[in-house]
Amino acid sequence: MLRHSISMRIAVAALAASFTILAGAQGQALLKPGEYLRSDYMGSIQSTHSPHASCRMNEVQLVIVSVESEENRLQEILNFHEGGAIFGLLPSGTVRIVESAGEDEADVSVTVLSDNRFSIAYKGRKPELFTNVGSVDAWVAANTIVGEYRDKEGGVYTFGTDGVARFPDKTFKFTVGVDHVLQPFDHLYGGGFWWAYRIKGDSLKIFDTKGELNMKMESKPLFVLSRQHKPGDTAPKKSFPRKRFGASGLKGLGTHSPGLARRNGGTTPGQHVAQHFPERDE
Repeated sequence: MLRHSISMRIAVAALAASFTILAGAQGQALLKPGEYLRSDYMGSIQSTHSPHASCRMNEVQLVIVSVESEENRLQEILNFHEGGAIFGLLPSGTVRIVESAGEDEADVSVTVLSDNRFSIAYKGRKPELFTNVGSVDAWVAANTIVGEYRDKEGGVYTFGTDGVARFPDKTFKFTVGVDHVLQPFDHLYGGGFWWAYRIKGDSLKIFDTKGELNMKMESKPLFVLSRQHKPGDTAPKKSFPRKRFGASGLKGLGTHSPGLARRNGGTTPGQHVAQHFPERDE
């Protein structure tokens, strides 16, 4: 595995004292492990309740942060579908490339805002802020479809924060899809089904789908529901002092693209996509 060490620089000298506390003698990792979403994606989800409308294709909107031997590993995920570069962030503040996705990382800096927030800035681009939401699936569901609904006959339909849907005639687990490479619409799946959905105001329409690799949504809705309350806003609001670490001289170190590590312990993108298709009732 190719590695390249990068020198640390602290942009603001006045922050050195607080940096020392964060990266003290215990060698504590700077960031907590979790799934970090980009701030503009989070804001769009909360205003539109649409993962499809919020996703910018071919951009990093998710970074998975882990801890290995007191070092943070930051893995970029593109399109919620395939892995990008992996960076290492040491307790000392040193940033390095662990695996390159073939990009020319000529200049990159990581700004740690707290142990749950950071930004990444590449040369010539504005910094992108990322916030730890713990689980992307849970956060997206809570800010899109989670809530209580009724149909025109008064039947109650609930999508819970526990990932369980409770309909008048059945109860099942569900996941709101965030990967739109093969499904160009908002969708949810689980319990042997894969449904498309549309949210407009307080109206939720759920549609059946057909196909797999070229999935399409049916034109007639299965359910037309009215929301009784809106999903909760779970985005952190707090501001934090900044600790800035910089890196320069990063070059593309190969063309290896690591597979999506978010699920299934480092499966390849193809394996990830295949696993996402539930068994469909014939």
